[in-house]
Amino acid sequence: MPVRIGTIELIGLQDIRTVDARNLVQQRGPGQSGSVAQDLGREPVTVIMEGLLLGDDPHAALEELRQAQTDARPLAFAADAIAGAELTDVLIQDLRVNQLSGHVGRFWFHLEVREYTEPPEPAGASVGAVEDGLDADAAAWTDGAVGAAG
Repeated sequence: MPVRIGTIELIGLQDIRTVDARNLVQQRGPGQSGSVAQDLGREPVTVIMEGLLLGDDPHAALEELRQAQTDARPLAFAADAIAGAELTDVLIQDLRVNQLSGHVGRFWFHLEVREYTEPPEPAGASVGAVEDGLDADAAAWTDGAVGAAG
């Protein structure tokens, strides 16, 4: 299966590499010999691809890649080379393109994509209804206090 990013099928792909890393922190206790390693989880997977941009309309494919990078828009991603990584959406981190001399519609590309995950919901997003209720109670108490003072 060729690599597919968004609606573009990279049929001229010549090299694909993945970079997987974990955040390991080594902590030393004062006055103790040795240390403790703490696993802070894995980094997002990075996929590095190089090859020729071929196909029916390489200019349109190039424009779609550039627009997705400019907009920081996630694209769907599928490749056999990264089986088991559960990588489905990516952001374009780096895109370099060279047009090959003597060929109007043939481009060499270097593309780095990084795993995209949905950002978490803001912490205060679920307390809006509670805050609205508190505001209504405070307004009612204020009206009652002003009426009692009058």
